[in-house]
Amino acid sequence: MLTWCCAGFARAAPKSARPDLRKLPRAVAKAVEELVEASQWLDWRHLDAGVMKVLQQLSHVSEDEAFTELQQIEDSDLSSVKNMPAYLNKCFNNRFHRCTLERVTR
Repeated sequence: MLTWCCAGFARAAPKSARPDLRKLPRAVAKAVEELVEASQWLDWRHLDAGVMKVLQQLSHVSEDEAFTELQQIEDSDLSSVKNMPAYLNKCFNNRFHRCTLERVTR
């Protein structure tokens, strides 16, 4: 379990990541922190501004979809990923586009 500081973010999240985390719904931000902490392949530097922006867009359309994608990333074998920010961006972007397309076609 993560230790939460007074600002509501785990101590493991670097200061540079906190502004982007604050733009996410609290539950999604917590899930991101837990994912980074639990993964041997993910690091905070992989969650660059582009990745966080797409995750923010996805979570505002559907928090459930954001959780689903985070879970799929956690369950994936990331050992062969060469460019983690690009991989994460593509995962979140694909989910975002599927989610918005489904909303339009309903």
